[in-house]
Amino acid sequence: YKNLPVTYYQIGEKFRNEARPRGGLLRCREFVMKDLYTFDRNEREAQETYDLVCEAYTSLFSRLGLKTYQAQASSGAIGGSRSHEFHIECTSGQDSIYSCNACDFVGNQEVLSGERPICPKCSASAMTRRKGLEIGHAFLLGSKYSSVLNAKFKSRDGTQTALEMGCFGIGVSR
Repeated sequence: YKNLPVTYYQIGEKFRNEARPRGGLLRCREFVMKDLYTFDRNEREAQETYDLVCEAYTSLFSRLGLKTYQAQASSGAIGGSRSHEFHIECTSGQDSIYSCNACDFVGNQEVLSGERPICPKCSASAMTRRKGLEIGHAFLLGSKYSSVLNAKFKSRDGTQTALEMGCFGIGVSR
């Protein structure tokens, strides 16, 4: 427990065997990806780490001169309790992101339903739709994978406890 939290990252080529690559060079089958994995003692600390990494991503993209939208997203097949996509506005983007005109909520189409989406945070119906290109993603995984892999640490009281995990990625070449 004294060695936590821990973060590990790697930068390398990824290959996705998609039936048909989308968007030409924007969503090709082979790309360079930065992956970051975080390991914490408990859910509260994992949430704090998640927020810190999301802030770091926002800061990085800003320093690169990119205006990004941090959109609430579905965790999908990866799972977990929280997920955000980082998008740039792009006319050739394949995602739709919605920002509320009344509050600070931003979400992708997967977390909103219906033809006229309603903000889940403040119930406003005035939302702005943008075409977006996903350049980063964050997942708060909890103990979904650590439990299955029996990845545990010895807590202060000596009990074996599953690690709380986060998973973060930036599509460097995208």
